[in-house]
This record gives sequence, C-alpha cells and structure tokens, in this order.
Amino acid sequence: MTLISGPAKPVLGKSNNYPRSVANRIGADPARVILEVGGGQGPQHLVTELAGEIAGGRSEVSRPTRSGVIPDG
Repeated sequence: MTLISGPAKPVLGKSNNYPRSVANRIGADPARVILEVGGGQGPQHLVTELAGEIAGGRSEVSRPTRSGVIPDG
C-alpha cells in the first residue's frame, strides 16, 4: 500500500515560539513579539495595541505579520 499523504517532516524545523522564529528567519531581533488568535477582532486589536505603543513612546516601529499555522496534532 502506498501512502499518498501523511505527516510531513518539518524541513525548516519546528518552533516553540512561532513569532520569534519568523523574526529570526528574516534577520530581525525584536524586543517584543506577539502571537494573536486568528479571526474576529484579532487584526484590529493588534493594530490598536501597536499604534498605542508607538504613540506612547514605548516603540518606534512595528511590523505586524500574518501567516497561517497548521497545528501539530
């Protein structure tokens, strides 16, 4: 019997801190990373929170990034 699909090996490795792993992959070393739940008000919540950090002088720049994650089990 030939399997057409099944568990794939993580060719880029596994992560226990996905936002930090993405930052490292692009050569960034942010002071803070956030993993927000997907959907609903998540995107607007992040924009509001990050804008508040910049407006309050606690951050100079922000880089929100979105990606899809497939759960491991």
